[in-house]
Amino acid sequence: MPDEVTVTVRYLFKPGMEIIGRQLLSEFIELNRKEPGCLDTILHRDRKNPASFMTISHWESMDKFMELLNLERVKTSAEKGKQLLARGFEVEIWTALGKKAGD
Repeated sequence: MPDEVTVTVRYLFKPGMEIIGRQLLSEFIELNRKEPGCLDTILHRDRKNPASFMTISHWESMDKFMELLNLERVKTSAEKGKQLLARGFEVEIWTALGKKAGD
């Protein structure tokens, strides 16, 4: 478990781009889930702002996540998504300190 990483990415879409943005994120996630090293990825939407989304991904290692970032389809998707975003996406990388709360 020490090598596993959790990656959160926040997206804020321009007004009127929420549905298209959600569809692109859903398609992107389905492809990511098939990548070696991806343990899971889940899409979340802000309850107060329907234009605000976040993905939470769990990866076997930082190396596996970095392999994803180097894929041409990821670079292309990021460029396409920039046109829909109100601001750049925000990425954070986390390491779990234990398997259960309190560990």
